[in-house]
Amino acid sequence: INTTTVDGTVSFTVDMQRAEAGSYTISVIFDHNSLYNQQRRDITLNVVNRRVNVTIGDITNTTVMSDLNMNISVVEDDGTAIRNGTVVFKINGKTIVDADGKAIKFSVVDGVAHLNYTLPQAMAAKGYNITAVYSNVGYDRAEATESFTLTKRDIANVTIENLTTEVKHNTTINTTILDTTGMQLKGVNKVSIKVDGKTQVNETEITDGNLNFTLDTSYLKVGNHKIDVIVGPNSWYNQLRTTIPLTIEDVKM
Repeated sequence: INTTTVDGTVSFTVDMQRAEAGSYTISVIFDHNSLYNQQRRDITLNVVNRRVNVTIGDITNTTVMSDLNMNISVVEDDGTAIRNGTVVFKINGKTIVDADGKAIKFSVVDGVAHLNYTLPQAMAAKGYNITAVYSNVGYDRAEATESFTLTKRDIANVTIENLTTEVKHNTTINTTILDTTGMQLKGVNKVSIKVDGKTQVNETEITDGNLNFTLDTSYLKVGNHKIDVIVGPNSWYNQLRTTIPLTIEDVKM
């Protein structure tokens, strides 16, 4: 930078926008003239990171195994929106990672980072803390923490249309249990089944909502009967109690 002095005062501007935090030396050389010899002065300049404020927006309490959505505001102390950098998220201290185990980085655009994260099946219904951590060259690391609650899913009624069995025969139930959003149940659930109040299946585990049992109905008389099905509860689903009508018919000749 070339400049001139006026009455012993020199002014100049140094572009430090791309400089990382640290100490820098600025050398000022006063050239000689007919009155003064050449002189050099070294000035120490300390560059510090800019301060950042991170705010987590409203978190809508959601159900297990669904999408978690929220907006994160990232601004400087004066409220100026930060236009770049990234945010990583931690749930109960554990960083959200991709399939390769690497931290997922969410970009900040015009002061906002958006989280859209499908909650893994391992996260049961309970309260959690989520932390948003911002990082970028030239800015202090900043974070914010909020809490949210996952609630259990409701199981849809098990319906089997026109379930009929001939007298002195067994009855097979083979169906897939869904939740009230139409999603097939995931993981292990315990099932109990009663036929006219008599327990035939007692807290037996089923996987991914696949209900397949053969029930002893050979002793039932011709007429209308009922099969009571109880599913759950567990850490992901509320309990379901539902009744399936069963008709025992006379042997067809």
